[in-house]
Amino acid sequence: MPNEEWYSPAAITFQREQIIWILTNMETIEAGRWPPDFKITGYSGGKKGRSFGPAYFEVPCAISAEVKRRLKLTKLEGKLLYWQVRSGVTRFEDLEDEAQMALNFVSLFDFRKRPKYYIWKYNWRYYRKHRPKLRVNILKK
Repeated sequence: MPNEEWYSPAAITFQREQIIWILTNMETIEAGRWPPDFKITGYSGGKKGRSFGPAYFEVPCAISAEVKRRLKLTKLEGKLLYWQVRSGVTRFEDLEDEAQMALNFVSLFDFRKRPKYYIWKYNWRYYRKHRPKLRVNILKK
């Protein structure tokens, strides 16, 4: 059964939905093939070789390696995210709290400038805990 969403390799910006989609199709992407878009033509095959540019398998392998590298930085929580998505949980709200935290970290916009995971997690929890108090203090002034 094909997914209702599909992303081209050029459209990947590592957002939450895209990370979940990549994890659900990880076996195909790791093998060097990009999952076909069944909505456009219904055609699932394609020409694989080109006489210019990178090889057809370089972009999918690079994207899967990047996602794996990001997940590896989150250690156990990244593994939990990986296996929950592989078991069929594809909605962010249905994931465990630890898997949500790992997904939030993995899908950061400017990932290369991020702090270490444990520092980011501490700051994120601190902000979430004190955010309502900060808003009340601002409104009182």
